[in-house]
Amino acid sequence: PLSVVCLHGFGMSASTMAHQMRRAREALSGDVRFTFLDGPLTVEARPLAGVVPSPPESPRAWWTVARGSGGARVLQGVADSLRVICAADAAERAAHGSGFAGIVGFSQGAALAHLACSLRRDEGPLP
Repeated sequence: PLSVVCLHGFGMSASTMAHQMRRAREALSGDVRFTFLDGPLTVEARPLAGVVPSPPESPRAWWTVARGSGGARVLQGVADSLRVICAADAAERAAHGSGFAGIVGFSQGAALAHLACSLRRDEGPLP
């Protein structure tokens, strides 16, 4: 089957996204293997669009925004998030002989998916 990695939105988790995609997963179960990843950062719980993670699950993020010197916004966690994707791709390669053929992201996860694909296109395999 085709292997697809899925990246949740800010304040969500892998299991929340898996639950939200359950119908798609069921419909594609013989053709697509989905891998849902958790962002490396834990963030404060905030209800977003009616989605509230159930305990003990922690809301996650792929990056956060902080203020740097001079008040500039600095994204923290992007490199760690790219490493999470790379590690999962390596595990997929080891287990199934090839890495992910596709990537699906929601909200912040979609932005990270775009970044990962852009970096791979411009610079080759991610670190």
